[in-house]
Amino acid sequence: MNTSTSTTSATSLPQDILYEIFSRLPVKSIVQFRCVSKFFYSLINNSFFADVHRNRSLTCPGTRILLRVPSKTCQQIFYTVNLTEENNGKLQANRARYMDQQCFHNLVHLRSTNGLICLANNDGEAAVCNLSIRQHVSLPRTHPVRPSISQNFASAALGFGSVSKKYKVFMSELRCIHGRGNKKHWVLTLGEDESWREIISAAVPNYPETTLHIDGVIYLINWTVKREIIAFNVGAEEFRTLPFPCELRHRILSSPWIAVAGRLAAVTVNHQLSSLEIWGLEKSMEWGKYMIPIPLEDREIMRKASSMDFAGKCNGEIVMLIQVGDTFLIFVFGTQVWRKFEICGIYDGFICLDRLQSAIHIIEENVFFPSFKFG
Repeated sequence: MNTSTSTTSATSLPQDILYEIFSRLPVKSIVQFRCVSKFFYSLINNSFFADVHRNRSLTCPGTRILLRVPSKTCQQIFYTVNLTEENNGKLQANRARYMDQQCFHNLVHLRSTNGLICLANNDGEAAVCNLSIRQHVSLPRTHPVRPSISQNFASAALGFGSVSKKYKVFMSELRCIHGRGNKKHWVLTLGEDESWREIISAAVPNYPETTLHIDGVIYLINWTVKREIIAFNVGAEEFRTLPFPCELRHRILSSPWIAVAGRLAAVTVNHQLSSLEIWGLEKSMEWGKYMIPIPLEDREIMRKASSMDFAGKCNGEIVMLIQVGDTFLIFVFGTQVWRKFEICGIYDGFICLDRLQSAIHIIEENVFFPSFKFG
């Protein structure tokens, strides 16, 4: 059957049936079908289909993770690991060579949202990447090149407005000149804005050390200057202050912040109690604490870890990456399940984590984005 005959047969089906079929396809197939004919292009390239495909895809837990490993030359290297391809307790790490491009080298701050990766640096440069289809769009700078006398910091996150159905990049900047700091917050709507819009509000947050998007809200978390959590509503572009977990308020070291089953959560390892402590933000805006015991055979490994990072999945599972010497391990755990894997294939690298960088991200690679063009 030739292409024209196949297209004609498809057009005779009801649109809701076609949406049901196409919404179950991986994003790579969707992109290919969009190029078959004008009929398929108009069917697929609209916001309604994107909503159907996104909602169905995000209910499926991500099986692939992205690892960012600074090499000994300080150039960050990206790997992908498929959690379903386990072989005798080992997982193979594969180089994400698309991320080796020069345009990504200086973009050291990384956040992921609904399958898209947002990268930025301290000079106001940013890009959004769809690793599944190996395409990206570079965003305009927030400002001209600044004089060398200033010390600049920037943090960016990608958010999705549940009402407007639009993606927006939120960027916080802190510029320090002669010991004085000036903070600004910017927003850019993908596919619409040609330049950044400054967000001016009486409830301007401090420069966030962690940014995280969950269900239409970007959480801005500051640990050093002031223990605070500011929620930025992506659609309304408004700030509001949230309560900070009381038990974490007086701790010296920052905790990793992740999204677990659609909720904001902080994770710490309590070696004295041999357990993981998880603080989750409930719908009542109160914090609930949960304890997950660490298996006896893994407690010593946890104590010897030189670095550790976490990521959450939509099904409530948490993925933990640790490094012990030259060995990289991944733990996947929930309330009843605890699985351990050794990662193979990472060479000439070491993980160097700080408060501003995360090393592990869940990739929802089956999500389609028609609202803006990748270059």
